[in-house]
Amino acid sequence: MKYEQFLDEAPIALIRFDMKTGEILLANQSAEQILRGSHNMSEITDYDELMSNLKDSSLENHDVRLNLPEKTVWVSARFKVNGPYVDGSLIDISQNIEVRERQLISLKEIGKKLDRKIASLQ
Repeated sequence: MKYEQFLDEAPIALIRFDMKTGEILLANQSAEQILRGSHNMSEITDYDELMSNLKDSSLENHDVRLNLPEKTVWVSARFKVNGPYVDGSLIDISQNIEVRERQLISLKEIGKKLDRKIASLQ
């Protein structure tokens, strides 16, 4: 298997984007599935915040919200500055975020029920 084919078919999303403009220059098949045709990181993320977090030249296991045209996707990202580019990997964690949000809502509901129960006992 050729090196290029190996990277393109990797099960993890790999991207390279221009640090100044956010333009996505390289993306393997997994990245294309996540990005759904988006071609610029500055259009789908809070780019200023992302660049601020990259001030130490790398960022690991950072949850990034991608605001895509069809829906919001959450990814766990690792980025490294490579000259004028940022190279990175993305793992879709949208389902994990949805589960966390449902658990938080459930905990809030339980808290309200407990507050009502305590108030009725007083």
